[in-house]
Amino acid sequence: MRNTLLPGFARRTAPTLWSSSPDMWQMLFDRLDSDRIGLCYDPSHLVWQMIDPYGNIFKFKDKIFHVHAKDTHVDYEKLSLYGTQQNAKWWCHRLPGLGDLDWNRIVDALYQIGYDKAICIEHEDPVWDGTEEKVKRGILKTRDHVSQFFM
Repeated sequence: MRNTLLPGFARRTAPTLWSSSPDMWQMLFDRLDSDRIGLCYDPSHLVWQMIDPYGNIFKFKDKIFHVHAKDTHVDYEKLSLYGTQQNAKWWCHRLPGLGDLDWNRIVDALYQIGYDKAICIEHEDPVWDGTEEKVKRGILKTRDHVSQFFM
């Protein structure tokens, strides 16, 4: 089916469920035992939730269907001022390599579990936004950073 709203972007062909933490993922998989239900693994969301982004790759190895290349930086000084309930004040999404994630470790873990699908850039970095040129440079910067870990 052709997407007329956003030319150049594929239309989703399957419903999407939002589940944001490993305990919720496990509950979902326990209740809906299907090889057609899996994760879009975005480790950047685990950073600001204070959840291990590395070990869960191994725990959910058979359920990782898609991976996002995006990072998150936690500003611990702001976190100590605002606390966790004022969500967007103490963390922000960054390009891989500019946040708190170790992308070498993520790519290595994906290799270890046999993941051989795409790692897709999801650009939400406010520093590399604002103009088309900055967005393009940010995407290329992400590509260059993450691709150094591929064998």
